[in-house]
Amino acid sequence: MKTYFFGGTMTHEQINNHLTKADTESRRGNYDTAEQYISTILETLEESQLLEQSQVFRLRALLLLAQTMWRRSDYNQVLAYANQAISVADKLSDTHKEKEPTLTKIYNVIGLTYWNLSNYSLSLEYYSKAMELGEKTGDKIGVAVVLGNMGIVYSNLADYSRALEYFGNALIAHEELGMKAEAANVTCNIGVIYRTLGDYSRAFEYFSASLAAFKELGNKAEIARVTGNIGNVFSLSSNFQQALEYYKTALVSHEYLGNKADTAIILGYIGHLYAEKSFEEYDPNKAKKYLLDAIAIDEKVGTKADLYENHRIIAKLFKDEKNWEKFAEHFEKYHDLEREVHNDDAKKQAQRFAIERDIAAMQPLSKRTRNL
Repeated sequence: MKTYFFGGTMTHEQINNHLTKADTESRRGNYDTAEQYISTILETLEESQLLEQSQVFRLRALLLLAQTMWRRSDYNQVLAYANQAISVADKLSDTHKEKEPTLTKIYNVIGLTYWNLSNYSLSLEYYSKAMELGEKTGDKIGVAVVLGNMGIVYSNLADYSRALEYFGNALIAHEELGMKAEAANVTCNIGVIYRTLGDYSRAFEYFSASLAAFKELGNKAEIARVTGNIGNVFSLSSNFQQALEYYKTALVSHEYLGNKADTAIILGYIGHLYAEKSFEEYDPNKAKKYLLDAIAIDEKVGTKADLYENHRIIAKLFKDEKNWEKFAEHFEKYHDLEREVHNDDAKKQAQRFAIERDIAAMQPLSKRTRNL
């Protein structure tokens, strides 16, 4: 016998199918379609009289909305939907099988959001909650995802050896669990580490592997992100024309998909490129335009880590022009933001977390290593 929600509008099976489709479309970058599926579910649930099952579906729908908003770089909305989801989870009994695994994902997306906002202390706090809950419930998938995200935080705090350790553990877990998209994502992040360390050939190797995997999966948002990273490797290798081609390809995709934070990153990269005097198309005016466009988006979405670097480059351009007023304005913003992002509290919390994890002797899943 089929179980219908109030009014007979949707069966449990139909709602599950809608949730699966919403997740798939969100991962592929089809955010509007994903939100349409989720809205239909939430409208149906508003009329539902099957309270506990209704709350379970509502919890999953709100999580998907939070994840979709994260992919759109709408961080205020992420936190709003995530907190709504936590409120719904609180209404479920502690023994409900979906409560803790879903909370692990919610804490993870909140941690991701605070990372995007350069609040590394809060990011680590929520990742710690997600890790603890995931290990408690034996949620190998949840733990694997958090391991990878922890690696990103350590990378931002310039603890590259620990970042690679976390990425290596996450990659092993993702591959064993058949998590192809997550494995491709971690592969890309390993490439970012090697790019930062100046090992461009190895960075290109990891980026290329990640790009091939995302193309196979049809993940448009991640294809654009990795394309931008490859462009940056070309730029750092002084292959400026090829870098510009990759940047433009990535920019078109990010703008089409509505990925605001990623759009700002690429605009900043293009601005950096036109500010490079050894680039044959060196153009400080174009550079300033792209950088100011990037800064405007960064300020709107709150991505401080990219924001301070763009202020640094544009300050240098104004210095070259001896426009001391504008130089002082942007250099001061760069200095203040850089200090805010790389605050000592975040580094101390990261160190404490690492020490506590080592002492606690994490489960075998998170203790395995891989040579990267």
